[in-house]
Amino acid sequence: MILYTTLATLLAVALGLAYNVARAQVRGLSRELKKKSSLVFKYETQLLDYRAEVAGANDKAKTWEGRGDDLTRRCLIAENDLAEALQRLFALETKQVERRENARLRKAKERAKKREVSNDKQ
Repeated sequence: MILYTTLATLLAVALGLAYNVARAQVRGLSRELKKKSSLVFKYETQLLDYRAEVAGANDKAKTWEGRGDDLTRRCLIAENDLAEALQRLFALETKQVERRENARLRKAKERAKKREVSNDKQ
């Protein structure tokens, strides 16, 4: 009977030690789980931040895309207006050159007539 008692005691001690080891392992795993879950939460938060940043960048890109089309249209209109204004300017310069040339020719004719008249008088 002493043998059974001794075996029972040894078995109880062994079970107690095994239980303590198991509890220590559970505590260690629990700590690891907490660390990992906090890391997962941190990464999820970063992921949400990055998603928000990407969404904002997409919105800006769409906004600028629309503005680019509008700016292109405005540039074309401005180029057309500039071309029209240059055509008018060249037309006015041409008319002015023609007027100057006509005035020079008219004065040259008048001088020639005056010379003829003065030559006829002599």
